[in-house]
Amino acid sequence: EFTAEENEIYMSDTMKNALNVQSYDEIFIRMVELPKCQQVKLEAMSPNISKISNIKALLESYLRKEQTLLYLGQEINVKDWKDTHKFIVKELKPEDACIVIDTDVEVDIE
Repeated sequence: EFTAEENEIYMSDTMKNALNVQSYDEIFIRMVELPKCQQVKLEAMSPNISKISNIKALLESYLRKEQTLLYLGQEINVKDWKDTHKFIVKELKPEDACIVIDTDVEVDIE
């Protein structure tokens, strides 16, 4: 459950950084309904990705546990037991922003 004063919202630092806003900035928001994600294509930005034996399983676990949505151009940082691997969302289906809750997502890596 979440409550806030009228005309106020609270954001995590992660969300503020993603939106490039500071505390007490005035922003305008609107609610939208996003479709469930069917497919995501990620560009690996970390050079050691090829050394991970089961990267797709790691990504699927990350999406299931750490993300609620994905959007085109988003940077995600996936941690394994010793490293953090950076990816950029290059393509999404069916739309440029999708939810990843309670859905099977096909993951492709460039």
